[in-house]
Amino acid sequence: MANGYMNKMLFVNLLDGSMNVEQPSEDLLKKFIGGYGVGARILFDRMKPGVDPLGAENILGFITGPMTGTKAQIGSRYTVVAKSPLTHTWGDANSGGWFGPKMKHSGFDAIFFEGIAQKPVYLVLKDGQAEIKDAGQLWGLDTFQIEDVLKEEYGQDAEIACIGPASEKLSLISGVVCNKGRLAARSGLGAVMGSKRLKAIVALGGLTVPVTHPEGLSNLSKEYIKTQSVFADLYKSAGTPGLVEGSAQSGDMPTKNWQSAVAVEGLDLNKFRGEAVIERQAKKWGCWKCSLACGGVMQSVYEEGREIHSHKPEYETIAAFGPMCNNDDLETIIKGGDICNLYGLDTISAGATIGFAMDLYDRSIITKEQTGVDLSWGNADGIVEMLELLGKREGFGDVLADGVRVAAEKIGKNAAEFAYHVQGQELPMHDPKYFPGLAIGYHLDDTPGRHMHNNGWAVICPPEWLSGIGVENADISAYKGQGKNYMILSAMSHFVNATGLCQFGWWSNDPSYLYKFMNAVTGWECDQVEAQKAGERIANIRHAFNLREGHNPRAWAYPGVMIGDPSMGIGPLADVTVDLETMEREWLEAYHWDVETTKPSPEHLKDIGIPELTKELGLS
Repeated sequence: MANGYMNKMLFVNLLDGSMNVEQPSEDLLKKFIGGYGVGARILFDRMKPGVDPLGAENILGFITGPMTGTKAQIGSRYTVVAKSPLTHTWGDANSGGWFGPKMKHSGFDAIFFEGIAQKPVYLVLKDGQAEIKDAGQLWGLDTFQIEDVLKEEYGQDAEIACIGPASEKLSLISGVVCNKGRLAARSGLGAVMGSKRLKAIVALGGLTVPVTHPEGLSNLSKEYIKTQSVFADLYKSAGTPGLVEGSAQSGDMPTKNWQSAVAVEGLDLNKFRGEAVIERQAKKWGCWKCSLACGGVMQSVYEEGREIHSHKPEYETIAAFGPMCNNDDLETIIKGGDICNLYGLDTISAGATIGFAMDLYDRSIITKEQTGVDLSWGNADGIVEMLELLGKREGFGDVLADGVRVAAEKIGKNAAEFAYHVQGQELPMHDPKYFPGLAIGYHLDDTPGRHMHNNGWAVICPPEWLSGIGVENADISAYKGQGKNYMILSAMSHFVNATGLCQFGWWSNDPSYLYKFMNAVTGWECDQVEAQKAGERIANIRHAFNLREGHNPRAWAYPGVMIGDPSMGIGPLADVTVDLETMEREWLEAYHWDVETTKPSPEHLKDIGIPELTKELGLS
């Protein structure tokens, strides 16, 4: 029995209602840790390639990590996995909040769903047992209503992961919601849950996660809280809105659908910078037992007599409904986040899609006769009105509900020229012309268009922190020649995500706490070398899933705007270009993947302990 785990994985067939519990092998857990590491290994083994992402054969997984639900600080995360209906690649989405720990305390490390229920259902977990319940009366409710109804029935200690109306209507930019605003948002996995007619999972956990050294873990957590860094100060004081001012001034924050910059357009930064957001905050809010508590609840907003539990908008939400739409109205930004939380939409994709529509409107590619809404740049009322339609799949919102790629195909003309995505996934709200390493992840990661898997953030990390994860003697700001360092950041990021720890917490202290927490919880010997190897194994199993699906990420198209091709010509990044070709070759070589085919080296697969992938991928 491996410590840090409940040692139970639940497999649910929604078609016939049958359920089976399996004990994961220690070899699986040691090699792939948890989260999307274990998820990718399970789906690769049990799902054939080429399945319809919205069909019965796609497997939907909810997986925790060994740190989730323990006294290890920042151990609140869980991951949702499936084949993505948005990109048709490997799909995963990570979320904090309180659901992940409660699911673990209910007795399960992971839950995997296959098949499609004949009618809407939800799943109840308690003390290692599971029961499928009729969700007919819940179908159509938004995520706030679902949480209220289910907590009324099962108690306020229950934690719920659910989908909203956008997922029921199979919006490809929808996600899974807990705590009325914590989303496993990207990859369109809410649509997979909706396709299976699975409305919610209710966790009623009261069990304790076994750990090897409980007293040592408790002491480590106390030390961690006392020794946090400047990053922790940022998260504690303002949360991610504290990043807004710097990103706006540097040009990192995309503006007017990637066409401009905040300073150039004359947007009033004072209206939406971190201080302005905090002035509207009613109280702080944190994920399960997190000492950073970077979230917040905004002052109450009333609409049609209903009080909205309004989460503080994160940086990505502020950028997406703010500058991306050439908008500096904070009320609209907050409301945009609330609408997404109610309907279960990814704020990055939703904001990027509205910005895309505004760009087309400005170029007369679409008109008010088509949209029914004035989508002039910065029209706050138009943003809110169109977002409501998008969440409901009504009117022109139906055209936009699946993101920019599908919308461009429906609109036609030359709309695709202004749809900025990789494989259908809208780009995040950070410009690789400012953080060049992000360009690799946006283009090559097996969940493309993402900013939290392949780290480009090394330029803002102190040398001692970088040294603690194996990056040595690197002038990381000179991004060429840094392929190995970016690979290490990528692998370590995968490892952190798989453990159930929060990336923000990882950045907020000496990285050695990551290994110390793992040792105290699992009893395994973990150090930087072992963590990197595990991260590489996770990267390779995710990549194996895509290779088997016929994907070579080097062949994926990407928008020139993200690397300055052509150069923007205005703003702080006016003449900056990124040599992505060189960076990608260096990165692929560091991962021991062929620079043209991206197939892994059999020798390196053996070196990191997964030689079986050589045969499974037909590399021998």
